[in-house]
Amino acid sequence: MSSSIDVFTIAAGCGTIVVGGLTWLLLGPNRDITRYGTWKKTDGAAVREGAITKLNGGTRKDIMFPSAKGDQCHAWLYQPPDAKHPPVIVMAGGFGAQKDLGVMEQYALKFQASGLAVFLFDYRGFGYSDGAVRNLIDPEGHVEDFKSALKYVRSNLSKEVNTHKIGLFGTSFSGGHILVVSSEEGNNLQAVVSLVPHLDQSAAKSRLFKPPPIGRGLIGGLRFLRTVWQDRTREVLGLPPAYVRITGTGEDGVALIQIPPFIFDKYFTKFPPSEKLLGHWMNLAPARSVNYCGDYSPINYVSKVTAPVMFVAAEKDVICPPEFIRKAQKMCSGETEMMVRDCGHMDLYFDEDHLAGCAEATSDFFHRKFK
Repeated sequence: MSSSIDVFTIAAGCGTIVVGGLTWLLLGPNRDITRYGTWKKTDGAAVREGAITKLNGGTRKDIMFPSAKGDQCHAWLYQPPDAKHPPVIVMAGGFGAQKDLGVMEQYALKFQASGLAVFLFDYRGFGYSDGAVRNLIDPEGHVEDFKSALKYVRSNLSKEVNTHKIGLFGTSFSGGHILVVSSEEGNNLQAVVSLVPHLDQSAAKSRLFKPPPIGRGLIGGLRFLRTVWQDRTREVLGLPPAYVRITGTGEDGVALIQIPPFIFDKYFTKFPPSEKLLGHWMNLAPARSVNYCGDYSPINYVSKVTAPVMFVAAEKDVICPPEFIRKAQKMCSGETEMMVRDCGHMDLYFDEDHLAGCAEATSDFFHRKFK
């Protein structure tokens, strides 16, 4: 009798330990989580639909358009000076980014100055676009929003732009999105520019436990996974999302993209303050975004891309390595071009010389294909 009681007691004790451990793992305190709960898009700068701003010798118009799920997305339509019915480029930001952070806006302004129209929009959950959970990084949803943007341009802007001459431009994460969209568009697109694109999620996963700066190391990798599992658990239980930094150094908690401190200090301190940004953007995203990204690998779609594509790679890029971009170029079914800059990933956004050189080359590509 005593032996059976002892076995029962041991089993119960072990069960308590397991349950307690899982509770701590999935719901316990976590200093890597920066914020619990989302915010409202109206906490940031306001938007007036239809408002026209004189800009760069031309104009920029605020537009709201419907997504596939009915939520409204916010866009800026850039019209070049003195151009009638210009070709149009549809664009959106990269990983966790939105249009008024300055990166995509700089390229849009340069394309506008060259005589092209630009339809630059924010995904659901970003900027002044609708979305209950702010800054959720969902590649399937992003691709869906690109399709909605194309549909809107073709159906509603035929008086303002040449809807028979449409191109796509994307960088980093959106550089991958536009390849997925292009794989379904066939010859309906006249030109595609994919700037340092994200292509292979399996490669990113394989770096997780590698020593810094390539990966996060063993302890950093385990902290990262625990934080992701916690927010996924909160999603299943209907609890408010747990937010972590989109980009960080790893020294101040988990970040979805971990970069060396000198790169972070050089580039990410240049963003405007949150209260001046559309939707009150912050350098935060739900940790569950990692689950939404899953095995998202745009390289699996490039063999179906038939539109002309210009790839841009950065030789020193450790975020989206150039070897994957060269591989993607060889896999495309249509005409391709490649430009390689001797710089890192972020230099194409913030280094004036590299940004200007890249913008000039990609603008020239668009003009050649729109003829």
